[in-house]
Amino acid sequence: MEQLETEHYSCVVDLLSRVGHLNYAMEFVSTMPIEPNEMVWQTLLGTCRVHGNAELGELASQEMLYFRAKNSVTYVLLDVREFQR
Repeated sequence: MEQLETEHYSCVVDLLSRVGHLNYAMEFVSTMPIEPNEMVWQTLLGTCRVHGNAELGELASQEMLYFRAKNSVTYVLLDVREFQR
């Protein structure tokens, strides 16, 4: 059941981030009652890239490195140069 809960939290982060409320999304992540996992951080990192928020993207990328992802998409998102326009 925990995976299902994590997916729901990730969806909320995605919804907040997609409409540009990145600070609310980060606040939501920091107050989640469960530990944010790779999916949550990857969601936030991806939307930071879309909205060009390098500062929050850097924070999310540092959290992503903790998980040592086996997913190649994560490493594409971690490329800081992608935040430069």
